[in-house]
Amino acid sequence: MKSKICYVTYGFLLILSLAYVFRYSDTYETMEFTYEEETKKNNNVIHSTGEKENSTKPSTENSTTKTPDEGNGTIGGENVSGNDEVTTEEPTTEEPTTEEPTTSEADNYDYYYNDGDVRIAINAVTDKENKQKYYVADVQLSSIKYFTSMFAYGKYSTKLRQGVTEMAEMTGAIFAVSGDYYSQRSNGCVIRNGVLYKNTKTSRDLLVMYENGDLDIIPYGEYPDGEELIEQGVIQAYIFGPAIVEDGKAVDEVRKTSDYIEESHPRMLIGQIDTLHYLFVAVDGRRDDAVGMDIYECGELMESLGCRVAYNLDGGGTTTMVFQGEIINVPSQGSERAISDGIGILGGGN
Repeated sequence: MKSKICYVTYGFLLILSLAYVFRYSDTYETMEFTYEEETKKNNNVIHSTGEKENSTKPSTENSTTKTPDEGNGTIGGENVSGNDEVTTEEPTTEEPTTEEPTTSEADNYDYYYNDGDVRIAINAVTDKENKQKYYVADVQLSSIKYFTSMFAYGKYSTKLRQGVTEMAEMTGAIFAVSGDYYSQRSNGCVIRNGVLYKNTKTSRDLLVMYENGDLDIIPYGEYPDGEELIEQGVIQAYIFGPAIVEDGKAVDEVRKTSDYIEESHPRMLIGQIDTLHYLFVAVDGRRDDAVGMDIYECGELMESLGCRVAYNLDGGGTTTMVFQGEIINVPSQGSERAISDGIGILGGGN
C-alpha cells in the first residue's frame, strides 16, 4: 500500500515539473523575440525631420572631392563637368630667383636715341692733359631721308638768322649741328635737299653728299658747276672747309686761307665712317680748360675715330650741337649764335 502511494506521488511531481518547463520555455522564447524587435526598432529611429539617423562618419582618407552630378560648373576659371574630379593641392612657395642686371647700350653713352631707323649715340670727351673737351655723335641711318639741311625760318636767305635749337624744332630734327654759314660768303655752290640755290665758282674745298648718302670732297680749284652736280645725283653741297680726312687718312697739308687754320678754336666737324654711318664732332674752345683744336688736330681726331672722309664746317662761336632740344656743347660766346643754316637728323617715321 505504501509503495503505491509513493509511485502516485512521483508521478504527480513529474507532471508538475514538465508543466513548469513547458510554461517557462514559452516565456523565454517570447522574451527573446521581444528583445530582437526592440533592437530593430532602436536601429531605425525616425526623427522629427523625417530623416534616418546615420551614424556612419564621412571618410577623410582621400582629399579628392567630386562635384555634384547635376550640371557643369567652373573652377578656377576652367569649365568642368559634373563627373570631373577636382584635386586640391597644397600651395607651393617658390624661392625668388635673382638675375644679374643687364647693361643696355644706352648706358655706354651720355646721350642716346634709337628708334630702329635712326641711332644716335653721343659721348662727351674730356682730355685734361691737352685741355680739350669735345662731343662725339655717332649717327647711323636706315635711309638718307632722315638726313636734312635746315634754313633759318625754313627759307634760303642771306639775311635771315636763327639759332640751331629753333631750326631743329621747326624742322622736327632730334639732333642738329651748325652748318657752313653760307650767307657769310658771296661765292660757292650751295645745294640743299636736292635744290641748287647758289652756283658760283669757289676757291674752297666743297663737301658734297650723293643720293645714296655718301660724302665726297671736291678740291678747291676745280670749280664744279652746280647743275652738273645735280645731274650727278648730288643732294647736298657745303662750302666752308677745308677737307681734313680723305681716303681714311688725315690731310697732312691744307692750303692756308687764314691763320684760323693753324690756330686753336672751337670746331664743328662732319665725317663718314661707312654707308649711312656718320660722325659729328663739336670741339669746345677759347676756355682755359678747353682751348680748342687747329685743323690738323681735327684731322687726326677724325681719322682716329674711323672716318674715311671728314670736313670742317663753320666753327668758332658758331659751333653748336643740339640733341632733343638741348645744347650739349658749350658755345664759346656763352650762348648759341643765330646763323643761316644747319644740318638735322630726323627721327624714324618722319
